[in-house]
Order: sequence, then C-alpha cells, then structure tokens
Amino acid sequence: MGTIYKVRCARCGAETDLPRRGGYGKFHPTSDWLHVETELPIRCPECLHRLNVSQEEFSRQVVCVATGR
Repeated sequence: MGTIYKVRCARCGAETDLPRRGGYGKFHPTSDWLHVETELPIRCPECLHRLNVSQEEFSRQVVCVATGR
C-alpha cells in the first residue's frame, strides 16, 4: 500500500485521487509538508499543469487523504 493524495488543480479545477508508493512522485508525505521537491515537476494528471512551482502552491493543490502500510 501507499499514500493517497487528492489533487485539486488550480488551473483546470480537476479533482483526482493519486495513489503513491514510497518516495515515488518526489514529494514526501508529512502532516505539515516539510519538504516538497521543486526541481522536478509534479503535474496535474488532467491538464499537466505544474503543481510544485513552490511549496505553497503545492500545499494549496495537493492534500494527503490516506496513508497505509
């Protein structure tokens, strides 16, 4: 299992659930988003808008909804 994130894209308005395993996706799940990789793009699966231009932008568009092991 892994972590499920809900993406709410600011550009297209799409709401999508994204399952991720381990470190895949270049962002690390923590309760307060201590680190978000901004060097490599993380994109909306619908319109390909970049979600991680900054840590603040990422936090507005991506929410961790479930974590499992």
